[in-house]
Amino acid sequence: MLGGWCGFKFAARCLDFVLGTLKPDWRCALRDFEHRIEDAKLVPVLREDSWELALDRARLLLDAHYPLVEVAATTPGWQRVLKAVRREYPTSLVGVGTVLDSATASAAVELGAEFLVSPHVNPELAAAFSDVLIQGGFTPSELYAASALGMVKLFPCHVLSVNYLASVRGVYPEMRIMPTGGLTVAAAKVWLQAGAVAVGVGNSLFREKDPVAVLLAAAEMASSTTEHQR
Repeated sequence: MLGGWCGFKFAARCLDFVLGTLKPDWRCALRDFEHRIEDAKLVPVLREDSWELALDRARLLLDAHYPLVEVAATTPGWQRVLKAVRREYPTSLVGVGTVLDSATASAAVELGAEFLVSPHVNPELAAAFSDVLIQGGFTPSELYAASALGMVKLFPCHVLSVNYLASVRGVYPEMRIMPTGGLTVAAAKVWLQAGAVAVGVGNSLFREKDPVAVLLAAAEMASSTTEHQR
């Protein structure tokens, strides 16, 4: 059902990537959801103690016309959030994060998730869900392997400085990296300025007095900065 050329290549030659005898093909065209994530710049990650709270926060952002949200699969009842968001906001981009196995991935796609995020490299998921999967990594080797599909998640990035991103991009300048994990909106701006194509922001967003205004302003500023750099 799913699985593009890049994902097939990754799955078929996973050992070669591990051994370092093949390189990811960063020339593969961006997947549609990657374009939309990079346009938005900031990805709100909803990791909550209840599906009700996650849905309330998703509605808060999407009612303000923010274009996307990511619902963590660690949220109890995440399926209910995904179903409601797909029904109420059919033109918004919605993904599921912390996808660790094929069962979760299959359920998410069947319910309408347009992208999946794994915190690590997973050849099984890459083979079956390459069209929608973002893989994660921490070390340069992990990020290199994860980039076989396209955009990669740098996780957890709150234990790092932006100098780490600069060093990785110095070696792999075409790698499209999305730092995620423990970042505030203010910190996200710094990572974007350092070369991240997008940044995931979590619950710290909702500690802001007006999270919608803060998110929209930061996203607009990041987009303007990117355009100026071009």
